[in-house]
Amino acid sequence: MRVTTSGIRFGFDFLGRHFEIAVKANSSGAEMELSARLAALPYSAENATVRNAAMAIIGATRSARGFRFAVSRQQQIYCLASARLGEPLQPASLIATVVGLLLDAKPYIETLRDVVPSWVEATA
Repeated sequence: MRVTTSGIRFGFDFLGRHFEIAVKANSSGAEMELSARLAALPYSAENATVRNAAMAIIGATRSARGFRFAVSRQQQIYCLASARLGEPLQPASLIATVVGLLLDAKPYIETLRDVVPSWVEATA
């Protein structure tokens, strides 16, 4: 964990992926952001069936609570989340918030892992 003048940053591994957390103070408390690169989204020419399945999982996260999957311009799938943290910032509330988001995201991450062949390649 790194504590800097701009906030707190730390990372950890979960379900075979590295997650980064950044916490920044603002006028209304603190804001936590979570991110992780999950896998490469296959192009339609590579495997249209897998791409469509992955896109369905990504789309399903739009209605999920607190997190979403997004695709970068480089066709990488990311898990993203943000949350407001109470004042004063307590380590227990930060960890509880992160754990809650991950528990909500876990079924989607596991389903994506089972569908996208690049999951294994992304760990190399």
